[in-house]
Amino acid sequence: MAVTNKPYPRESGCRESDYRFKQFHELMACKVRDILLVSTPYDAWIMEDDCRLSERIVNEYRGLNLSQPPRLTWVSSAEEALSALDAKPFDMVVTMPRLADMGAAALGHKIKKKSPGCR
Repeated sequence: MAVTNKPYPRESGCRESDYRFKQFHELMACKVRDILLVSTPYDAWIMEDDCRLSERIVNEYRGLNLSQPPRLTWVSSAEEALSALDAKPFDMVVTMPRLADMGAAALGHKIKKKSPGCR
């Protein structure tokens, strides 16, 4: 089996390192600094204890040589999430599918109305 190194597609006159930087730069158009996590207390505990969510985020940022990992704020209900969005802007909201007081889709629609720039 022959292993070949296919070059990255290049724009005319660009070096490979320039092309890689351009790809990375396009991905980082919107820097995520504040993340709102909406989940039940049990889901939050599982994510932190089992998959160590905050530790993984920090490690990914370090792996990409980024200086400031995002801050993670946790709330336990959709109502708390909407209140948190009133108090502070968030770049991204991550929600679990099962919340006690509202479905994830309904929460997503309310968040988009309240904070259209949020991802």
